[in-house]
Amino acid sequence: MSSVPNKKKLDLERYVSSPHIGVSSRRTGVLLEDIYLNRKDFSRKVFLRCQHYSTALQVLERNSQTMLTIPKQILSQLSLSSDIQVFDLPIELPNLNMGIYWHVNLKENLRHIFLRDEISKIFA
Repeated sequence: MSSVPNKKKLDLERYVSSPHIGVSSRRTGVLLEDIYLNRKDFSRKVFLRCQHYSTALQVLERNSQTMLTIPKQILSQLSLSSDIQVFDLPIELPNLNMGIYWHVNLKENLRHIFLRDEISKIFA
C-alpha cells in the first residue's frame, strides 16, 4: 500500500476535455461526480466504466491520456505505478457521507465484524 504521492496542478479545461475512466458499482446510470459537474455546467466523456478502482488504475496505467477521479482515502490504500500522476481536482466536489448497512443476523459474525472494521479504517 502506498501513501498519496505529491500532487501537481491540473486545470479544469484539461480535466473535462480528457477521456475518463468511471468507477461505479452500478452497471449503468450517471456517475456521482458527473452529477456535481453537470450542476456546475461542466461535462466530461467517460470512455470506460469499471466496477473497481484497482481495475481502473490498471487501465489508467496503459492509457496515459485518460483521467480517473478517485477518493483520497481509497487512493491511499492502493498501489500506484510510478507512471501515474496524481492531481488535486481542479473543481471542488462536495464531501459525501457514506453508510454501511448489514442484516441483523450478521451483527455477531466474526468475519463480518472484521470486514466492517477494515472498511471503517479506510473511510474513517
